Amino acid sequence: MVLEALGQFEDALTDYRAVLAVQPQDPAGWNNLGNASAGLGRWKDAKEFYGKAASLAPEFAFSVANKAVAMFQLGETNESMREMRYMVFTACFLYASHVWILLHCQ
Repeated sequence: MVLEALGQFEDALTDYRAVLAVQPQDPAGWNNLGNASAGLGRWKDAKEFYGKAASLAPEFAFSVANKAVAMFQLGETNESMREMRYMVFTACFLYASHVWILLHCQ
């Protein structure tokens, strides 16, 4: 992530790929790979990597939101909005469920 902050996106891609070679089921690694790709303007790649992160951990809201941004950048406006609505609905539902459990299971 330091390399991303420094704008060294190609180097960041190399590092993230090395991490994913060891831990291919790491959603944060896939999301980071998407971030570095987005930093290079490679939105199609970014969308793929964010989608992989979201499929590994659907509750990982950052990857879902990032995928929606990539879709928007690719001109997939309707699909992007659908993803964002789904994420907001899911987050609200999970929050409400947790509150209900806290209130009723004590």
